[in-house]
Amino acid sequence: MRPIQRFSQATAVLFCAACIFLAQTAHARSSIAVITPAQEGHEKLDALVSALQDQLQEYAQNQSRVDGSDDLPFLEVMQFRHNWASCSASACQQWYQDKASHDFIIVPTVEDAAGKLLASIRIVNAQTLAIILRESVISETEDWAIEEAAQSLAYQAGQSIGWQIPTKSQKGTGVVAWSGATQQASSSQSTSEAPAAPQRVILMLEEAVDDKKSRVPFLESQLIQKLTNAGHTIVSNQLTKQLRQANEMAMMMAGQLPQEAYSLDADLLIVGQSEAAFFGTLEGVGLTAYRTDAHLKIVRLDTAKIIGSIHREGKGNGFSNKKAANKSMQDAAQRVSVELLDLFKKMGNAPTQVELMVHNLPNFKRIKDLEYGLKKAVGKKSVRVLHRSNKLSKFELTFKGSADDLAMKIDEIGDLPLEIVQVTQTQILAKFDAIRQAEIAIAVPATLNKVGSNNKWLAQALPELIESELANTNYLLPVSYENARPGYSRKVNSQTTLAVAKQSQQSPLVVSSQLLPAGKKHKGKVVLALRIHDGRSGKKLMAATDIVPIANVTEAVAHQVQKLTGGLLKKLMAHGTLKKLLPKPQKNTPDLTQAQLRIERVDIEDLFPAQMARYQTQPAGQLTVRHDSPNGPSAQNIKISVFIPKLMDFPTEATLEEIPP
Repeated sequence: MRPIQRFSQATAVLFCAACIFLAQTAHARSSIAVITPAQEGHEKLDALVSALQDQLQEYAQNQSRVDGSDDLPFLEVMQFRHNWASCSASACQQWYQDKASHDFIIVPTVEDAAGKLLASIRIVNAQTLAIILRESVISETEDWAIEEAAQSLAYQAGQSIGWQIPTKSQKGTGVVAWSGATQQASSSQSTSEAPAAPQRVILMLEEAVDDKKSRVPFLESQLIQKLTNAGHTIVSNQLTKQLRQANEMAMMMAGQLPQEAYSLDADLLIVGQSEAAFFGTLEGVGLTAYRTDAHLKIVRLDTAKIIGSIHREGKGNGFSNKKAANKSMQDAAQRVSVELLDLFKKMGNAPTQVELMVHNLPNFKRIKDLEYGLKKAVGKKSVRVLHRSNKLSKFELTFKGSADDLAMKIDEIGDLPLEIVQVTQTQILAKFDAIRQAEIAIAVPATLNKVGSNNKWLAQALPELIESELANTNYLLPVSYENARPGYSRKVNSQTTLAVAKQSQQSPLVVSSQLLPAGKKHKGKVVLALRIHDGRSGKKLMAATDIVPIANVTEAVAHQVQKLTGGLLKKLMAHGTLKKLLPKPQKNTPDLTQAQLRIERVDIEDLFPAQMARYQTQPAGQLTVRHDSPNGPSAQNIKISVFIPKLMDFPTEATLEEIPP
């Protein structure tokens, strides 16, 4: 294989051999192709393939290249699909070994399975033609569950190929069961068996028998027992008792929460009614029949959203009206409690919709950048823009986990310019911070004391006070000293500041502090002078001076540091050298300017059939491709195809990873 040569004029030269035989650049890392067995398949197949490719790329990192069907030569994909049916359970035919352009082929499929989906993959080693992995999972049919299934399959694929993958769960909550041979039987548990997250619940129920209020709250007692056994907490206080009034109950059953309900210390409100009524009598036996109609609504108190409604009928017979009514109410309570607990489990497993509110976005370009950054973090289909504005923008994020988990994930991502301010169950409040990840070293040398030895204690305490205040600025990192803190001997100037910076680990910023006499007019006061210097030149960048009583020096330090750091960022951004200390603005939006490529030159010598063997090793021509956009982006994944009619059966193709401008 002959490597592709690149010239300084941003020209890529591709050597051809034997009817323009194109040589591709050799890669040390393996390559993976994801090919579906047919062009059309199950309606959920596209969703699985898209999620699988994304997850494979995340797991692969720099270990492998992952390409989809659209990235492969058309004829290769068509030939693969045509011959896939002839592959056995353990291997494929020899024909494919000479055609494959990748090391491994991953073949995903989707089938219906009793109301759920059976998602499967098979991996073919293109060198040995052996099928090295057959793996399947059964998942729910929602998109989020398919993404979890893809994550599980991608994990198994990466393990079989030999990738180094951080230890994490191999099965998402959308996966109901494993059916692959490589998965342990102990993992084949349904997610419906997973315990629901503990909830704080308020019960407000009305129970009646023949239009009269029931003396025994069968439904409420049953729900309290079932919920507490499942680990949930029942909240009851004076305010909940007041809300049980008839008019309030009628409002809540209609979906309208009173204002007082929002102040309750709980997650969910269960409001409902249960009424037992005479149904009939079995003549000759003396049995009486009752039917109980139970209706519940479950409401999230933080959003006032109804997340579920349960309507069940209970039946009961007895030799008296009382016994028959009690049995029917017990039967209704049992049916309702089972469905309610199942609803709690589903609620715990379902993705959470969290509203992210971001303040202080400077312009719409930053808003768009943030939108793309969030899509990279939580998934393209999991981000919806609710409102765009410079002062406040709102995003709706669908996330498998709590709002706290999502906030932690956002905070851990280095290229998202967000500082989390507050988190509730359904909302995250953040502010835009373009330099959140920056850490600029700043040195605080010893204070230059010119007010006498009586105030020596104050001069010794000042540097630590200043460091404490500087630590409140998130992009400044005070330098720590293992030995004695360096300082100024007689005066503060560029030369002495350079010496201090050198003794402070070549700190790019230095804060000098001086205590000077305030003069006779200001008896009992001192002059506090703080300056921020460029540690590389010693020049003063900013200064603040105050005349204050000695007892108020601490407050003066806080005021001066706040004043200096408030304008420091603007000063750094305008400084020719120091602005390099700041991180470059993150660019998440795709570049809309396309790279312009052109074939600059084609040189082909005369071709002779008798020389076919020589063309296999010796180039017969040269193709020069030039990047024609000096200010445009790099051209990536360039496909080049050469075809000579009557001499070639099908085009010869090659792919270049990148041609820079």
